[in-house]
Amino acid sequence: MTLARFHIPGSLVLVALLVGCDRPTPFTPRIEAAAASPPASTVNAPSGTNAVAASKSQIDVTWRDNSTNETGFELHRSTAGPGGAFTALATTGASVTNASDRGLTSLTQYCYKVRAFKTTGSNTSYSTFSTTACATTPGPPAAPSSADATALSSSAVGITWVDNSGTEDGFRVERAASTAGPWETAATTGPNVTSYSDGGRTSEQQVCYRMIAFNALGNSAASNSDCTTPLAGPSDLTAVTGVRGIDLAWADRSAIEYGYVLHRATDGVTFSAVAYLPANSSSFHDGTALSNTTYSYRVQAKRNGEFSDPSNVASAEGSCAPTSEVCDNGLDDDCDGRIDGADTDCQSPGYDNCPCGGGYMCSYDLFCVPHCNDGAHDGDETDVDCGGPSCNARCQAGQTCSLDSDCASGICAGTCQ
Repeated sequence: MTLARFHIPGSLVLVALLVGCDRPTPFTPRIEAAAASPPASTVNAPSGTNAVAASKSQIDVTWRDNSTNETGFELHRSTAGPGGAFTALATTGASVTNASDRGLTSLTQYCYKVRAFKTTGSNTSYSTFSTTACATTPGPPAAPSSADATALSSSAVGITWVDNSGTEDGFRVERAASTAGPWETAATTGPNVTSYSDGGRTSEQQVCYRMIAFNALGNSAASNSDCTTPLAGPSDLTAVTGVRGIDLAWADRSAIEYGYVLHRATDGVTFSAVAYLPANSSSFHDGTALSNTTYSYRVQAKRNGEFSDPSNVASAEGSCAPTSEVCDNGLDDDCDGRIDGADTDCQSPGYDNCPCGGGYMCSYDLFCVPHCNDGAHDGDETDVDCGGPSCNARCQAGQTCSLDSDCASGICAGTCQ
């Protein structure tokens, strides 16, 4: 057997020639070839890649050079995140460890990776890529949201909003008569502020607000706008001692209120609500004002959670002398502000020992209610809505009776005759 060695560029082939001296025919050589693996990269990969936004249009990229024989470095960039497609961006010379990417769009993320390369003649080899580093170019802050304007009084409005940015230098509060503008600056706040109180407003006139965040790189978009109208407060409140209580009257100055709240104090200082009244109210009788006690009052217009300025304070002495409640006389006998069946004294835990007076009965919801015209045979009636000591109506012929006085005819024989 004869061995022969051949060199083919990029591979080494060993050929074994087997010659059979005693074979009558020529022998065809068997060739066994093994391709060699590609040569390993001759340049080390860079590391420590870092990306820093220098401005809203520039990002500076740095890396560590781990090779002493590179020809240079290739910088690749992705605008679709670290997992997106990368494209070659720039090539540097040897030993360079930084590059600046300019002309970028603000508020955009850019990702970078670097590899070293070595060129020998017409052949170029590359290292593996470094790790990826990303940075986002800065820009104006994110817009605030959820603007809410609420009348705090007849001349002040409170505004709140949600801060959606961590980079604002402050907020500009803008004001207009409608959401269509034109807008004017009502105030400028510092960063992280989310509320403002705007005084000096005119009652019964709508006012609208919106907010804009700003920093050195510009303004955000405007928030939503929200409007409110401060309520004109009532005036000229008077309090006069009346029959069994105090009579109050005032001037209704608002055209947009949903109602009024009446406050009362016995020391002239500590007021608490005693009545909620419908829109356009201008008077109230306080039947709970007791004799020999002086009460002070004030009243406010209200709409949802908004209130006007309070009226002037007016005072008077009560005139109600409490006695036991009578449940069918239409009077507040015990001076608690409730009459007849609406008074807890005229309510019973059941039908037994019901305290309701004549013409009234205890209902299932434990109130004294009239029964002589309810279309039912109830109470002390002898028949439907007639007869008995409580009902004025007399029964007609054929209806059930107990006494002659139950019948319109004055003749009772079990039934009216």
